[in-house]
Amino acid sequence: MNDLALIPDGTNVIIDTNIILYTALNHPVFQQSCTAFLIRVENEEIRGFIPSVVIQEITHHFIISELLEKGYGKSVTDCIAHYKRDPLIMNELSKTWTEIQRLFKINCTILYDNPETMKDSISISRNFQLFTKDAYIASCAQFYNISHIASNDKDFSRVPGISVWKPGSGEGAR
Repeated sequence: MNDLALIPDGTNVIIDTNIILYTALNHPVFQQSCTAFLIRVENEEIRGFIPSVVIQEITHHFIISELLEKGYGKSVTDCIAHYKRDPLIMNELSKTWTEIQRLFKINCTILYDNPETMKDSISISRNFQLFTKDAYIASCAQFYNISHIASNDKDFSRVPGISVWKPGSGEGAR
């Protein structure tokens, strides 16, 4: 696998959920590397692409994180149970919606769902032993002819034609 900091300028890259979460949630090891990468995307040194499933997953993580922070539970299960009893707690969230708006301001192209990538993701999941979300991301990569994925998930390396770029623990210098 390759170091995220070494992606060549001008490369088209699909961005996985963990890269954005490491930056947004200030991951102690990977935050610097991921932030440096996203700055390169913002500065158009690299062309970033985000599948819609990644935005959905990020939104879910932000919601749960903020519910935990606000004391609506001590675990994910607690927070979901509280939400099911009182869905109006969503009105009390603010960080979640701010972070999602920031996500849409990153200089990226959103890859929206289409029937072909959805269908192909099933065979990719089966043939390369990927969970459904990862198979969908790999299917997007193939459909849009993007051979690079920024992710800390080595499972993508099982898919032929995909290069995985992982965050480093340093400052992300090139």
